[in-house]
Amino acid sequence: MALAQAVLIPDHVDAETGIPKVELRRMLDEGLAELARGEGIEMDDAAWDRLRSELRARRSSR
Repeated sequence: MALAQAVLIPDHVDAETGIPKVELRRMLDEGLAELARGEGIEMDDAAWDRLRSELRARRSSR
């Protein structure tokens, strides 16, 4: 019989990405600053579709 094993993730680490929350905040702040300067990234439709698909897969695996 297999037993479920709890995975302990420190509070300062994002559970989904495994990236420290401070680093995620820095990345978000940099991205928002780029957008404010009009330097945002451009993604084609195929890239957006892949991103949406990946996010759906992550949500459904929970």
